[in-house]
Amino acid sequence: MASDYDVAWQGWCLRVPEECAPVRLEGDYATGSIVLADMDRKRLELRWQTSRRAIDLRTAMCREVGALAAGEARPTNKANLEQSLLYLEPQPPGRDVCIGYSPVSRRVLTIVYHVRSRDRALEQQILPTLHDQSPDEPHIWSAFSLRCTIPAGLLLRSRRLNAGDLALTFAKPGRLLGVREVAVAHLALRRMPLADWVANQQKIRARHYRATGDSQPFTFRGSEGVVGRSLRRRRYFLLRSLPNALYTCAVHDAVRDRVIIVEAHSQALMLETATTVGKAATEELLICHS
Repeated sequence: MASDYDVAWQGWCLRVPEECAPVRLEGDYATGSIVLADMDRKRLELRWQTSRRAIDLRTAMCREVGALAAGEARPTNKANLEQSLLYLEPQPPGRDVCIGYSPVSRRVLTIVYHVRSRDRALEQQILPTLHDQSPDEPHIWSAFSLRCTIPAGLLLRSRRLNAGDLALTFAKPGRLLGVREVAVAHLALRRMPLADWVANQQKIRARHYRATGDSQPFTFRGSEGVVGRSLRRRRYFLLRSLPNALYTCAVHDAVRDRVIIVEAHSQALMLETATTVGKAATEELLICHS
């Protein structure tokens, strides 16, 4: 469906109806959930947990829909999973449920689609777009209008998903990567020029880092931008978990009317990540698997 859009979170990527928006994002790569809803009700749920051994999908389906309904569930190859069972509610309204196991991440995924009438959207439109991203490969993240690709090994540490100001921060010892998107750019830039957006981001790290000089202008993908550098304060030299330096850039994406802010422990990573911001998740998946 042309009006669908991508959601990618903690390794899972799929296309969902345009009217659905994330209302709850919980957990981590090992265990978590996503809930999407429209203006009236909950529409789609994803729940996952890591399983180091094979599980009985039929038993899991019994727990989800009951023994009688579970008896009507059938194996399906619609989802990109090694094993999966699909139950379709025979007399909506009700719930369509798919439970499957992915050997890529060793996780069990439960998808619940709340239906009012028999539309088979789960089976025919949602499940075929499902992808499980390997923990050893870069991960695509897509929530609301913020879309980016993050190198393997970096874990989500914090998030801010406010209207018009979306931010994700990823880290591991000695490494840090943050992506922020502010809308709408022509209004945001009236309030602060790009150099001030960089300085504002550097202030967030001011406890551990100090900015070194003024930010410098540069051109990125044909757009104007500003880049600045911060060094770790000397009194924190024993904190090996903190990178020695942080590079921060702010770019005006005129096409999407967004201010894109990226900070990273290396300038190369900062620029590499900035090139992925705004790309559709399905486009990135095609590139990764080509």
